Amino acid sequence: DGKVGVVFADDEHGAAVVTRLSATGANSTADIKQGDVLIGVHGALVATTGQALEALRNAPAAFEAVFIRPSLLICRDCGRFATCKDCAEQGRHKWHAHECQLFQNLPSSSKRGETSPVRLLLRYRASADIGDWSTDKETIDEV
Repeated sequence: DGKVGVVFADDEHGAAVVTRLSATGANSTADIKQGDVLIGVHGALVATTGQALEALRNAPAAFEAVFIRPSLLICRDCGRFATCKDCAEQGRHKWHAHECQLFQNLPSSSKRGETSPVRLLLRYRASADIGDWSTDKETIDEV
């Protein structure tokens, strides 16, 4: 159907970061993961999501795409949570989405300056709502 099966969003520098993958797109046989950054399409370097999308639109039916995989993945919504790629693959970002939504719903005055105490309380709330994020890490009660 001509679709690559990858959804991109800008990172803080405008680079094309993979945010979603389709199980049936052209990427389904590739080793592309959420958080990867597209840096090349059919031999051309791309620095922004706009350049990436333009290059993909103009690419032939068969083309090579070059991705890099950052070692630390930062939450795109709050920018205050990060995991290594192994933890991300274990679902830590999905778990974080619950506490992140709570954080995003706070008034803007609550999100200025140092927010660690607020985020710790939200993590406690998220753990009470959906359970601890891992069985092999410290529990929220131990924190």
